[in-house]
Amino acid sequence: MIKISLFVEGQTELIFMREYLLKMYEYQGIALKCYTLKNDTLVDAEYDYLNDDADYYFQIINVGNDNSVLTVLLKV
Repeated sequence: MIKISLFVEGQTELIFMREYLLKMYEYQGIALKCYTLKNDTLVDAEYDYLNDDADYYFQIINVGNDNSVLTVLLKV
């Protein structure tokens, strides 16, 4: 399984990336787990698409605003 994390700046971008990835992979062989970052803690978002047999696992993290993206990336 290939695992990829995507950091986005808001909820709209999280939903866009989720829909884009699902359509790109035609809902086959893909799993998505979505989070929102609040006070340096990951909180589950409601946009998951889980698949136990997925070849690709994407973790999409909403960091809240565009000023936080680089800061969060450097902490990880």
